Amino acid sequence: MQLRTRSLEKWAGLANALGGICLAALFVLHPGGGDPPSVEAALSPAYGLEHTLGLAAMALLILGLPALAVRLAWSTNSATRVACALAFLGDYLLGGVIFFDAYFVPSIAANAPAMLAATGPLNTPPVVLADALPGVVWGLGYIVLAAIALATRTFPRAASGLVLLGGILVNLPPQPIGPAPLWLIALGSVVMGAGLAWWGLVLGTTVVTTHVAHQPRPAAAST
Repeated sequence: MQLRTRSLEKWAGLANALGGICLAALFVLHPGGGDPPSVEAALSPAYGLEHTLGLAAMALLILGLPALAVRLAWSTNSATRVACALAFLGDYLLGGVIFFDAYFVPSIAANAPAMLAATGPLNTPPVVLADALPGVVWGLGYIVLAAIALATRTFPRAASGLVLLGGILVNLPPQPIGPAPLWLIALGSVVMGAGLAWWGLVLGTTVVTTHVAHQPRPAAAST
């Protein structure tokens, strides 16, 4: 059973590492920058490709979360469970948003481009709020996980610091909606992706053991 658990942790670590790489690629390859995308960007071949990488990132990060939860649980309490729940929910919901962006937005751009305007129905309340909320939940989950990892030294502090810093940068409101320049968002994705990949490599290559006190068997009842 211990060997099987270790094997699952290795695979989860690999998933987390690949998820970090795909996350970085999502933003670095993002044509035309951030959201809302221009019609030209949405119609470019790269748009569907990089969003597919983003969808893969969310799926892989979900697969890596159980191993993160187990590893952090050695030295933390319920805060880890709350953070993992937020990260899982964020991965799940953000995956849905990215799926829509990848495979529906290009069709909208081709047939109803006015919907993608900054004042169009897809970029104004209430739709824009539903589109933004998953990213907020996702970012909060991983920022709290990184803070826990830093406090407990469960992972290398440099790796956890990268996840924390990148998680903050990548969730800044991007231009033209917010003040953050698009290059800063892309940089945040690379920083966070590197930290997540580092976490995954640690999960896949290190072993955590615990010592369980031996419980004596109860004495057999006398006849």
